Amino acid sequence: MRKLSGETLRGILRRLLIAALTASAVFLLLRTDYFSTAAGRVSVSAAAAGSSGTDELVEAAAALRPRAVLARNASGAQSASAWNGQTTEDAFRGFSAFLGEALGSAGVPSDIPEAEFRRGLEEVSVFFDLGAEYPLRLLSAWTGTGGGGAEAHSADLLALFLSEDDVSLCFREGERFLRCATATQPGALRARIEDFQAGPASFAYSDPRLREIEPYTVVLETLPAISGVTAASARDAADTDRLMDVFGMNSYLATSYYDADGALVLMEGGRTLRLAADGALTYRGETETNPAEGASLVNAVSLASLLAQRSAGAGAGDAEVMFASAAETGGLTTVRFDYCVDAIPVRLGVPAAEVVLSGGTVIRATMHLRRYVRTEQSETVLPMFRAAVLAAASGGGAPSLAYADSGEGIQCIWISR
Repeated sequence: MRKLSGETLRGILRRLLIAALTASAVFLLLRTDYFSTAAGRVSVSAAAAGSSGTDELVEAAAALRPRAVLARNASGAQSASAWNGQTTEDAFRGFSAFLGEALGSAGVPSDIPEAEFRRGLEEVSVFFDLGAEYPLRLLSAWTGTGGGGAEAHSADLLALFLSEDDVSLCFREGERFLRCATATQPGALRARIEDFQAGPASFAYSDPRLREIEPYTVVLETLPAISGVTAASARDAADTDRLMDVFGMNSYLATSYYDADGALVLMEGGRTLRLAADGALTYRGETETNPAEGASLVNAVSLASLLAQRSAGAGAGDAEVMFASAAETGGLTTVRFDYCVDAIPVRLGVPAAEVVLSGGTVIRATMHLRRYVRTEQSETVLPMFRAAVLAAASGGGAPSLAYADSGEGIQCIWISR
């Protein structure tokens, strides 16, 4: 056996030492949260959101929070859930599979007169006030199906009308009312409507005294208990490392400094995250991408929803993030979200979150970090019918509950939207 020279032996030992140090470094990294937090980041590319799987789509769809669900059974009784947080959400979930099937199997919609829409509401039916105008391709994806002949349209109100043999989907888009045939079978839906239990309710158009207000306002005979709420900035409790992870920034590689106004500025690569003293969080991404390479509206809005819920929603206390609007203009998609408590929107004067995407990539976002906590006290508000009468006497609109957050205090009030 050839005897190793001293120089060769030293080379072998050096390589062994390097290998040992490398293995040690990998072990230490695995023992820290470096890889675990990196794995939990939301990619700021909406193309990734499209392939992120069912779990993230379900999480994104949590921003869907309808204002009211009203069902009319075979005996003509109408009952509804509205302004009632989990109860209204559960009511919607009870019908969401039917709505998703109807959207996914819908034929090409045709225009109908408003009178036909109202006649449908007077038969066995279920009605949804979504609380915002939803692109139907988004609503279809978020209720679990996707596709359908109505996916190019938007709606703020939808209804499923039952006959002996079929179910039709009707919706309002702007001033238009449209109807589509669906493959949904009426039997199971009819049984679900008969089993639905909620409080008595009516539509505003059925009462001549409410002629001046939004005709499809669901007027509850009795409001649920309205929680008192406290409001405060969530700035001091914000976890900046977690926020950086949410926006796909590497906190280990970032540089930071404080502006003269007290804002914390974090930079990594070509991206910047700025957390102001008042809780305003702003993100600026890298150069805009080519809109022609952008992801679908569903993927873009779903990504925006994940960002909003994991940033503004993470420290919001008893509040949640709800979808408010989505608009596509000049290759940009702008998605806005509000806070809500028990499905009652919070009016802050600005959106809770606004996310702007270009070519399927987030280029900028603004979040207003606020925390809302229920108190043991209940809010005293006018009964809904009285609020509707006052709205009619004041020129119309749609009476709607909201928590008005002035920055110095918060109160639940009726507004006319």
